[in-house]
Amino acid sequence: MDPVVIVIIVVAVVLLAVVLVLLLTRGRKAAKAKEAERLRERSAEQQLQVRESDADARSAQAEARRVKAEADRQAAEAEQQAAEAERRAAEAERLQAAAGEKESAASARRAEHEETLRRAAELDPRGGSGDGDQHGRPAHDQQDHDLHRDDHRGHDEQGRDARHGHDEHDQQQGHRSLGERLTGHGDQGRDDRHEHDEQQGQRSLGERLTRDDRSTGGAYAADPGDAQRPQHASEDDRPGPDAPRR
Repeated sequence: MDPVVIVIIVVAVVLLAVVLVLLLTRGRKAAKAKEAERLRERSAEQQLQVRESDADARSAQAEARRVKAEADRQAAEAEQQAAEAERRAAEAERLQAAAGEKESAASARRAEHEETLRRAAELDPRGGSGDGDQHGRPAHDQQDHDLHRDDHRGHDEQGRDARHGHDEHDQQQGHRSLGERLTGHGDQGRDDRHEHDEQQGQRSLGERLTRDDRSTGGAYAADPGDAQRPQHASEDDRPGPDAPRR
C-alpha cells in the first residue's frame, strides 16, 4: 500500500477522533448546563418553599405565644376569681357572725324588756301591759309624765301672752308655784287618775288633759285627782320671758 494513502487515512482517523471528542465535550457541557438550569429552578422553588415554611413557622410561633398568653391570662383570672371567692366567703362568714351577735344582742334586749315589763306588772298589776309607753314605763309613770308635759305646755302658751308684763320676782314666784303644784298633786293624782282611767277605758291622762284643754280653753279636766288644781294659771304662775323651759 502506498505510504501516502496510509498517512491520509491516519490523518482522517485523527480528525474524526478530534471531532468526536469535541462533539462529546460540547454535549456534556450542554447537558451540564441544562442540569444546572434545572437545579437552579429547583433551588428557586425550594427557596420559595423555605420562605413559606419560615413564614408558617413564625405564624405558628406567634399563635403559640398568643395562646400561651391567653392561657396565662385565664389562669391569672382564675386565681383572682378564686381569691375573690375566698374573700367573699370570708366576708359572708364575718357578716353571718356579726348578724349572729346582733341577733343575740337583740334577744338579750328583748329578754331584758320582757323582764322589765314582768317586774312592772308585778309591782303594779293594775297598770296592765298596754298602758306603758314605748320605753317600758308603767302606766302611772307615763300618766305623770303626760301631766307634767301638758302642764308645762299650757304654762308656756300662757306665758308667751303675758311674759312682757311680769318682773323677775313674778317669774321666780311662778316657777315655785308650778313646782309646788306638780309636787303636791303628784301622789294624790296617781290613785285618782288610775280610777278615772278604769272608767274611761284605760285612756291616758295626757290625752284627756289635751282634749279638755282644747274644749275648755285652757282649763284642766275635772276629775277627782284634779279637784285642787287651778282652772287657769294665775298671773304669778305664768313664766316670764327669761324663765327656762322644761
